Amino acid sequence: MISMKSGRHLLAIALIALAGTAHGATVYQLQSITFQTSSAPGVYPFGAGPLAASVCITCGSSLATDDDLGNITVNSLSYTLAGFGANFTHTFSGATVLGAATTLIKGAGETCVVNNTATQWCDPADRRGYPGNWYNGLLPDGVTAAPVAQFSALVTGNNLVLRVRKNRDAVGGSSETAWLQMNFNYTLVPVPAAVWLFGSALGILGVARRRTASA
Repeated sequence: MISMKSGRHLLAIALIALAGTAHGATVYQLQSITFQTSSAPGVYPFGAGPLAASVCITCGSSLATDDDLGNITVNSLSYTLAGFGANFTHTFSGATVLGAATTLIKGAGETCVVNNTATQWCDPADRRGYPGNWYNGLLPDGVTAAPVAQFSALVTGNNLVLRVRKNRDAVGGSSETAWLQMNFNYTLVPVPAAVWLFGSALGILGVARRRTASA
């Protein structure tokens, strides 16, 4: 027959094992999007000011998962940018490495739908004279990232910011100097319940030890 003390120990061990299986990844949730461009200094939030008609479609649902080794997977993210002469809806997903500064996120299922006549924003064949592909930010060789078309994933405290900077148009027919930038702002998802179970298990072990010591 299992004693009460042994039962507590077994329960604690089971809870620790359960919590341990839930650990191993950090999940962030998309909260907001801000926009920047080389032609208008400042940071512009979606849904306000010149971007009052812009919408973060998947804010509150899109997730980015860090495997705790710095590899980040971004699930489907969708938004409509309406302002600064643009009006298009963009959806993408992909993967990157934390701290990367030259790798663009671009999934095979990426879509970009123009909502007005500014077709250059979504048409990979319309590059505004830029010697490369504006849509994915690559030079004509299809491999080399253009100087200002970049992607970065940075974590500060509980916040993750995915920055996508793409070429906008060309100057002098050479390297790109004008750009637009989307900042996708994520916050850490609350600790999973299993981790709280882990804390509870440690508490049970502590109580059991104290009672054993008292006995």
